[in-house]
Formats: sequence, C-alpha cells, structure tokens
Amino acid sequence: MDLNSMRALTYDELLSLYRKFLHNQSISKATINTAYVATFYLWRKESKELFWDVLATTDFEKEARNALFKALTENSTGNVNSLVSSYMSHLRRFRLFLSSDGAMDPVEIKQAITVIPTHMSREIIINKMYVGGYLLEGDNIGHEIINLYKADDGKNYIYLNSQGTIELSHGSNRITVLMVRKFASKIYKILAKAEGITILDFANSKLPRKERYEGQDALGLAYGGVSLVDLFNENSFRGSLEDEKNAYATFVADRVIKPKNQIYITDDESLSGEYTFFIRTNKGFGKQTLREFYHENEKPDSFTDLNRIIENCELWEDNDTTQKVSDLPEIRVDPYLNFLKIIRQEDNELVFSNMLSYFFNINREAFSRFAHEVLSIDIHTDFIIEREKKNIDLLISDERMLL
Repeated sequence: MDLNSMRALTYDELLSLYRKFLHNQSISKATINTAYVATFYLWRKESKELFWDVLATTDFEKEARNALFKALTENSTGNVNSLVSSYMSHLRRFRLFLSSDGAMDPVEIKQAITVIPTHMSREIIINKMYVGGYLLEGDNIGHEIINLYKADDGKNYIYLNSQGTIELSHGSNRITVLMVRKFASKIYKILAKAEGITILDFANSKLPRKERYEGQDALGLAYGGVSLVDLFNENSFRGSLEDEKNAYATFVADRVIKPKNQIYITDDESLSGEYTFFIRTNKGFGKQTLREFYHENEKPDSFTDLNRIIENCELWEDNDTTQKVSDLPEIRVDPYLNFLKIIRQEDNELVFSNMLSYFFNINREAFSRFAHEVLSIDIHTDFIIEREKKNIDLLISDERMLL
C-alpha cells in the first residue's frame, strides 16, 4: 500500500493495521497499549494532515520534534521535553511500520537518546555490579544483568546502579564506564569497560519515576525476545512486587570490551600486584555507593590511574565480544560445573570461608557429623562460629575446644 493510500485510511482503519504490526514485534503489552495513544497524538491534538506531513518530511527528526513540542506545550501539563522524547519513539516505530508495508522508503528507527555536545573533558564512572540487599530478596534479577549482553537490536545498553538514573550534565563529558564487582576487602574485579557512551534521555535523574519508566518502555528493548519490562516484572521490594517502576537502562554504548585475563583494582597499595592495580583516592572507594565518578579535572590522580588501565591494550580483548541472548551457544552439561566455577570464585578463600560459616551455622548437625567422621573430633551443636577473629579465617569453638 503506497503512502497516498495510507493517508486515505480512517483513524480506525489505520489503527487496525498498525495493531497487527505491533503484535508481531518483540514489544511488551504495556508498550503496545501506550502506542495506540502516543503514536497518533498529533492527529488527535492537531490534525490528520499535520500527522502525515510530519511523517513524510525529509527532515523528520527536526520537524516531528518541533510539532510535538508545540502540541504538548499547548495541551499537556507534564514534562514537555520528556514527553517529546517518548512520543518520538512511537513515531519512529510507526515510520518503520510504513516502510515495512511499502508506503515509504526503508527507514532506520532511531533510539531515543540525548544529543551530546562536543566533549570537552573525560570522566570515568565505576559501576559496582551484583551487590546490595535487593538481590537477596526473593528471586530478584539485578537490572545490571543487561550490561554484558547485547539487546535484540544489536546494541549495548548499560544500567548504572543503583537507580538507573544520572544527571544529564554528565553528558558534556566523554564517559567510560568501568564495570566491576566486589572480589575481596578493598579489591574489585574488573568485568568490562563500556566506551562510546551516550546517556539515554529518559535516564534523567530529575524526571519523575513514571516518566522515566514510560520513556524506557517506549524504547521497546528486548533480550532473547523478552522485553526489558517483562524481564524485571516479577522483581519484589520489601516483600511485595515493585509498584514504582523505574528506568531499566541508563546508557547506550558503542562497545563493551572484556579483559583478556582477570584484573583487579584496589585502594590499598599494600594489596597491589601484577594484575591488581592500585588506584589513588582521597578516602578510598566508597563502601555504600554503587557508583563513583572520576572526572579528569576534579580527581586527576584517580582518573590517571584508572585511565592507565583503560588505555592499556594488552589488558583488553581486541573486539566487543558481547552477544545477544539468542546467539549464546547451547549450554552443555558439565559434571564438574558448579556455582563457584560459574562466577569464577573457586579459588577465592574469602568466598569459601563465608559459605562454610553460613552453611554450618544453619545446619549445625551437619558440621558436628563432619567433625566426628572426618576430623575424629566430638563437638556439640551449640558451637560458636566467628569470622576473621584474631587473624583466623574461620574460628569454631564450644565450651571444650577450638577449631
């Protein structure tokens, strides 16, 4: 159907065709329901003619934004800039529908991103992953799980702990995100670096939660055919399903590069080594915050040390090896595979000590039997377990003996 034939359709006829298109995409039901209203905002608030003229213009991005800004300023009481970005996402998807139906030349649907000005300076953000009490509640999936995979659209999106938001003023810098996880006291393991960073406009920390959620929902991101919204839909907070949704992505990155070998950073020079790099800081890495910002002009020493790692080509893989979930190889059963091997912690004494302390504490009879059968020691079940007491990794004692 050509564009003129499309323009001749009534609102209901066009909506019926578009509905079929949406249901054939990897889009959540919530996004589809929003699309029925948001896509045709200019038609409803202005005119059918303006709606079609904007879609057909050669400078679509500029003309559509101007038309939406005018209509929303006159008719909406919400945050106009945020709504413009959200509605632009829906119009881009509708143009994709038109090109798929032959009504327009093929178009590339563009993501809703903040336009970043010329970069004047650099900034490194440490993003601490897989930590916090949120992950211990129920079957919660950490939002940062997306960071090491490509979305179904082939791009890398990054979630910045802990809320997924950031002040847009950081967009004036050239950002590199260093993704890490806690390895041991004062030591973090580097998982990857994300470069070519652009801040997604709905990740603006000044926006209300609802607007942030609607913005990322309109983006229609999916992983392995599962929308980002549905992926975290069953997460709970303090015992109940999360009522207040939020942004589930903060940045889009040109590339995510993993280390060739295991490398670490520490704020304690005495712990540094060949692949454990000492980072100069004023007060050490923050113990509570899950994100830390190192601007080259504000924290030059820390920035220099971190950047030396980032720029060392010998430490990093040559290319972005992250994959879409659908492209991951089929999992083969490994009889020697275990949880510690999966997370590459099978040689971490701290992890073993914590695990033993936890399991022996909740199953005291098991430890009592272990001590009797393996160590030939009789120990009561009212023993006390202490971690790192007097430089002893794991101290177990009862009224008669110490282990």
